[in-house]
Amino acid sequence: MEAAVVIGSKWSEYKEWDSDLVQMICRTSDTGDAGARRIIKRLAAAGFLEEADDLDYSKQREHAWCDGSVLLILRRAARRSGLFPSLSPPLPERLSSLLSYGKAVEIFAKGWYAVRFATPVATALDASGEVVVAVSRHADPRRTWVFRSADDRAPLSAERYFAPTDLTPSNPFASMPEGYDLEHVGFDLAMFDDLNLLQG
Repeated sequence: MEAAVVIGSKWSEYKEWDSDLVQMICRTSDTGDAGARRIIKRLAAAGFLEEADDLDYSKQREHAWCDGSVLLILRRAARRSGLFPSLSPPLPERLSSLLSYGKAVEIFAKGWYAVRFATPVATALDASGEVVVAVSRHADPRRTWVFRSADDRAPLSAERYFAPTDLTPSNPFASMPEGYDLEHVGFDLAMFDDLNLLQG
């Protein structure tokens, strides 16, 4: 379980190689290479890892792995639990917590995404002002909302979808500073909107 938590917390790419996973496990647990490889097989059998067989991965001498859906669930549960001091705090999963969040983060789900900027930034909705949070729905009806502060309860909105880089034309990578988090949340926009501010 500790190995799965470590791998889940450090997963940063679409694929990870066998040797990379072995190093992660060996650095954080009292086991050698052979033990780490046995742990990888057990994680795969339990659904935490899935062997990559697309493109040419299956033809390589070293196995490549995708993160399984169970690993995503475990990573979120481990963050929420507070039992692992090495993990970063839980990511915001509701609008109220995203507005008060102090770091840059991007969260997404089917049909929508939301971003908390590290510092206020001008957007295509209001080039003269600066916003701290943006939410964009690309499912019909399309709409984008931007919040000017953590206490803003009257967001600006536009009846169109803005991709993250289209939203900040003067600084297209404003939502992706070094060290930012990207997290998938498995629920719809209505559940995310605990303040009932994303209407229409």
